[in-house]
Amino acid sequence: MRTIKRIIYGVLYLAIFGGIFYFLYLSFRAPASCTNGRRDSGEEGMDCGGVCANICLPSNFEELGVSGSVDVLRVSPGQTALVADIQNSNQDIAAKEFEYSFEVKNGQGEIIGSVSGKSFAYAGELKHIVGFLRSKNADQAVGAEIKFSKVKWIRASEFPRPEVDFMEKRTNQTDTGVEAVGKIVNRDVVDLSRVEVVAIFKNGYGSMVGVSQTELENIGPGESRGFRVSHPAITDLDPYRTEYTFSALRMVAL
Repeated sequence: MRTIKRIIYGVLYLAIFGGIFYFLYLSFRAPASCTNGRRDSGEEGMDCGGVCANICLPSNFEELGVSGSVDVLRVSPGQTALVADIQNSNQDIAAKEFEYSFEVKNGQGEIIGSVSGKSFAYAGELKHIVGFLRSKNADQAVGAEIKFSKVKWIRASEFPRPEVDFMEKRTNQTDTGVEAVGKIVNRDVVDLSRVEVVAIFKNGYGSMVGVSQTELENIGPGESRGFRVSHPAITDLDPYRTEYTFSALRMVAL
């Protein structure tokens, strides 16, 4: 009988101490959040998806990359253009926003300037990022690197690529320089808040000899808008080889 009482008392003491330790664990452990390094209730993965703003990245996820090297082109005295072909290889994930920075170097590998900005990349997109270094050291530029930061990834279905077309493209040489003109047509069902048009000028061998860009804003569904991209005179230009690209951003509903 005494043995049975000891067993019962032992079980009761264990239950009491167990309850105390569990209470202390609940009181002092990190609260549920999207930054505590655990998969809490409502999350699809550890600190991602579900109630968290950031999505869970798949196992085959790839960071933003650069196709080839950054092209460095002299535009005019004191101004150099930088062109990077950046690629989002992820087919189901878009970069809704990211920051970039060109580090420009001279022939000795020294950094002589930088150009920063913000952009975006749709799922599977390859696009041009163009920057311009304007300084007294710009003429010394022979190379550059581009780096990315603060990338905000989002499901491709939540950041669809707009339907946009070019029309009536042509390149004209004038007494003062070169002009690439044409029209942008919004074939989407929503407004385009911003469209960046890039004109890459080439010579008869297809090599890049100049680049410039312009920006259009608030283009409605079905609307066409004329654009004009200007560049200083280029001696070896082939106007029929000009490459036109665009980067369009849909209007976000409030």
